[in-house]
Amino acid sequence: MNLTKGTTFAFSDLFKQGSIKDLKESMRNIRFKRSEESSPYIPKLNPDYVFEYSDGFRKLFFYLAMGYGLSPWLYGPQGCGKTSVICQLAAWFNVPVRQIYASNTMEAEDMLFGYMPGQDGVLRIRHYALALAMKNGWWFIINEFDLLEPSQQKALNQLIEERVAELPTGERIVAHKNWRLIVTANTNGSGDFTGNNCNVAQSDSSVPARFFFVPCDYLSKEQEKAMLKPVALKTLAKYGITKESFNNDTETWKHTVSSIEHLIIPTIVDFANEIRDSYRCTISGGAGFPFTLGQRTTIEWTSQAVVDFLWETDSENGIHNAVEKGLNYTFIEGVRPDYQDEVKKVFRDLVGNSLKVSA
Repeated sequence: MNLTKGTTFAFSDLFKQGSIKDLKESMRNIRFKRSEESSPYIPKLNPDYVFEYSDGFRKLFFYLAMGYGLSPWLYGPQGCGKTSVICQLAAWFNVPVRQIYASNTMEAEDMLFGYMPGQDGVLRIRHYALALAMKNGWWFIINEFDLLEPSQQKALNQLIEERVAELPTGERIVAHKNWRLIVTANTNGSGDFTGNNCNVAQSDSSVPARFFFVPCDYLSKEQEKAMLKPVALKTLAKYGITKESFNNDTETWKHTVSSIEHLIIPTIVDFANEIRDSYRCTISGGAGFPFTLGQRTTIEWTSQAVVDFLWETDSENGIHNAVEKGLNYTFIEGVRPDYQDEVKKVFRDLVGNSLKVSA
C-alpha cells in the first residue's frame, strides 16, 4: 500500500506484506505484549475507525510506537477526533490509556497525587492517574491542555522533560519506558483571540518547546460519509433489521439502505460542514456561529435519525422528519437559545424539498 498525504486506511491494511517502508519496522511490534491484556483501561477497538495518513500522523505514530523525542500536542476544533485517534491507536497497540480533562482551576499536582486518610486517621498520599500511568507504562492524555493555567502547564516541564515526578514525601516516580504523554487542545498554545475557546491564555514559551505539534481537522465529506454508514447499519441491526430479516424482499432492504446512504447521511454531513465553515469564519475574525458540530454529534445524529426513520409513517415527509428530529435532539437543543432559530433556518435552507420522498 502506497500511503501519501490524505490517504485513509484501516490499521489492518498495514499488516499486509510490503506495507509502507517507513512504518514497516514499527508495525512488526504494533501490539505490545503485555500482562494486562484484559485491562479495563485499554480502549475498545472500533474496526470502522478511519485513520488519515499525514506527516503529522506519521510523527505521532512513531512517538507512540517508539517513545523517542518530544511529546505530541494535538490541536484543532472541538469534536474533530483528537482524543479518539489516540485511543484507537492505543486499542491497536493494546495499551491502557488514562486521561483527564484539564480546567483553569486544576493544578498540575492534581493529576499526580492527593491525600487520603488511612484507618488510623492519618493523611497519606495516594497516587492518581498520571502517577499510575508513569509507573505502569500506560499512555496518559491531558485533554483541553490549553485550559490549564500557564503556570500549571509550566509546572509539568520537569516531568515532561526528565520523565520523573517528585512527590512531597520525597518519593520519585520514574516513568516506565512504555509511558507516553499526549496533550490535546483547541489551540496550539498561542492563546484564544476569538472567545470561542473560553478565552484560554497564551502558554509560557518554555511549554511549547517541549512538544511537537499535530494539527487536526474534521474528515472530508466523503470520509465522514464512509464512517457514518457502518453506524447506520449497526443501528438497524440493534433493532433486528438486517438484510436477512427481510427474507426475500430484497427491494425493500435496498430501498431502506439507499435512503440512509444517499439521503440521510449526505444531509447530515453537508449540514455539519455548513456549521463548521461558519465556525471557521469566527476563528479568522469573521462573522459566524461561535460553536461547531463535531463528529461525535454526527455519529449520534445518524443513529437517532435511523431510529426515527424506522418509526415514521409519513410517506412524503418521513425521512425529512427523522433527520430534523435527530438534529434537534443531538445539536440544536444544546446551542445558545439566541442562535437556535438561525441554525434551524440553515438546515431548512440547505435541505429544502430534497428529503420529501417516499419513506
